[in-house]
Amino acid sequence: MPILSAPKSRDRPIDLVYPQEGVSYVTEPVAIMKSAHNLPAAKAFVDFMLSEAGQQLVAKQGNRPVDARVAAPGGFAPIEQITLLTPDVAQAVAEDAQVRETFTELFGG
Repeated sequence: MPILSAPKSRDRPIDLVYPQEGVSYVTEPVAIMKSAHNLPAAKAFVDFMLSEAGQQLVAKQGNRPVDARVAAPGGFAPIEQITLLTPDVAQAVAEDAQVRETFTELFGG
């Protein structure tokens, strides 16, 4: 994992941990927009990103690939060993303004 490799290479005590309660996650979606002007190129791009070669680039950038043939970056636990937290979208939308306000109070804006 790129974010860990530099400190570890300098003998820094840093490691990636996964809390038992679970971890949040961010997907790296790829899609074709309805308004795409070059549909063949858009399809070719999506096909490439989902191919083994495309997923190798995903892993090289420090993200977890969706293709099981491609290994996750070093330091990543097997996905089967991680509890993923699924957000409550309705709650997130309802609390958005308050969360933003609190964030700004704590960190500035």
